[in-house]
Amino acid sequence: MKNTILVLGEAATNKRRLVQQITGNNDVNKNAITQKEEEVGGQIVEWRMRTKYYTAAVRIYIADIDNIEAATTAAATPTDKDNVEIHNEPSEVDVWADSLGSAVDALVLVWDSSRPSSLAAVQPWARFAAITDPAIALCIDTNIDNTNTEIEKSIAECALWCTENGLELICLSDKPPTPEEAVGLDRVVEALQANPWAGLIRLDPKKQPPPTNNHDPINARVNSSLQDPRLAALEFNDDPDEYDDLATVLMKEEKEGREQQQFGSNVGVTAGQFSIDDIMATLAMNDLGENGDVGDVEDMDDDEFSNFMSKALEKAALKEMLGSHNGGGYDEQETEGSARKVDTDLADIDQFDSEASTQNMKELRSALFGNVDDDDFFEKAVEQIKNLRESGSNLGDEKRREMAKNIALALLYDDE
Repeated sequence: MKNTILVLGEAATNKRRLVQQITGNNDVNKNAITQKEEEVGGQIVEWRMRTKYYTAAVRIYIADIDNIEAATTAAATPTDKDNVEIHNEPSEVDVWADSLGSAVDALVLVWDSSRPSSLAAVQPWARFAAITDPAIALCIDTNIDNTNTEIEKSIAECALWCTENGLELICLSDKPPTPEEAVGLDRVVEALQANPWAGLIRLDPKKQPPPTNNHDPINARVNSSLQDPRLAALEFNDDPDEYDDLATVLMKEEKEGREQQQFGSNVGVTAGQFSIDDIMATLAMNDLGENGDVGDVEDMDDDEFSNFMSKALEKAALKEMLGSHNGGGYDEQETEGSARKVDTDLADIDQFDSEASTQNMKELRSALFGNVDDDDFFEKAVEQIKNLRESGSNLGDEKRREMAKNIALALLYDDE
């Protein structure tokens, strides 16, 4: 059958632990090998891969290569065969490629950089990839605890070897330079999910909840927020890109969560509640005062003012997003109605300054951002805000604060 992931490495390289992390199946262990699996020389794990866009039945074949003669060598002592005959005999890799090659979509070679011999053990199996040309070819370093000059040298040598043999090197110890970049285990899963598996079943993104990957508690936390019933008022269309829109509201807290490393593995109980409470606080602006009363902007200190401006723009983004999901246009009444379904105590930030002239705000918004009915209004507004921010950096504190306040009022002004 197709859809096989072949995982090879020495017995001591934590291959089964790696498969546990990828699949979320804690039953993957050496003691669970069945008689049938023992006959074929490895362990078979059936995995129902699930992403936002599809599900697929995948088989993971885990094999220890310690006792497999992966490549033929010249005879060290006289035998009944000469060296040419031995060289022309198929190696164990060739045999595996001939018997399994047509079924393997992904080859995963596993080694441990703290044990250089484990790399030497898997290197002959690069020939398997050369013969069968699988869609995915990975070389994974499972060492996460030890680091020294020798280990760094081993990794550098492996990186060069992988480049020469068409494999992607992934080190589980790598830390992402940014929250958006997938490295380590995240990259392994990303690579496997990118393959067009045979017989995959496509999902309708507006009907299916986002997947929860056990290997990533931050993603699990964000995904559980998206499934919270208090957000049921949002209607998603068939465009997967628009299905991702709501996640942008959680981007700030997701980034903070990754930086602080404050969420453990038990995300199923508290993750969604924490996330949704945070987004509700953002909408209600209630962290700046009781009952969403933000007070007088002139009385805010720098931290409060910065927080206020950030949340004002977040609310503007959410209002625009809700409007696009409710018909594709910017319908203020409909947008506010949807927002209040999410949080009935939504603070009316647009009216926080009773002395502001609504006519002036209307004119200012038109001058800065154009017509709100234009399709690209929001994109222009965001770009204009960036330009204004750069210009404002040269102003004094008082003028910069006044300009920022007026920009927020102009952007959030309701044209009734």
